[in-house]
Amino acid sequence: MLAVFLVSLAAFICIILFLSWYYKKMISIMFGDMNAMLESVLEKGEAPRQWNKRQDRLNRALERYRDADKKWNGALAKHIKYVEASVKDMSAYAKKTSFIQDEAERSAALEKLERFRDETVRQYQDMTK
Repeated sequence: MLAVFLVSLAAFICIILFLSWYYKKMISIMFGDMNAMLESVLEKGEAPRQWNKRQDRLNRALERYRDADKKWNGALAKHIKYVEASVKDMSAYAKKTSFIQDEAERSAALEKLERFRDETVRQYQDMTK
């Protein structure tokens, strides 16, 4: 009798854990982690963690192209385009999302995104050879 209860309890806990994971996964898919990216930029003022893979790829490319100025600049230009496109997507999302309800807060968020883009692009442009 105790064994049946423990097995049932374990099954119930597994179902709850699975549903929790599934819920987070579906929210991530539906919103594309855009809320997390916005939070990272607006509240912390740093690049979103979703950019880490892209940044690692850029660092490896820059290491490879240390002596080839044209390829170095090409890798940086490609990353700059990615940053600009990502910030443009975040700005479009910030304009239409219902998570930012106040218009003053929305315009402040858009200004902050523009400043973040300008600073990030300037940082990468300073690295060009």
